[in-house]
Amino acid sequence: MTEIESISFMNQALSTLQSAVTAALENKAKLGQKAVVFRGGRTRIVSAKTLVREIKASHDLPTEF
Repeated sequence: MTEIESISFMNQALSTLQSAVTAALENKAKLGQKAVVFRGGRTRIVSAKTLVREIKASHDLPTEF
């Protein structure tokens, strides 16, 4: 596998993981659940709805919530 193929594979894997996490957070948001995140050197419990909004805002996607 060449370096270019390796980078392409890693980008595809990253995209797949990001999609899976976003889908899981969207499900949690629909159920009104919270999520655990690591921010500012500390573990925090935040609304999944807030995280979905932040993710979509960072990708300039429309929000449904």
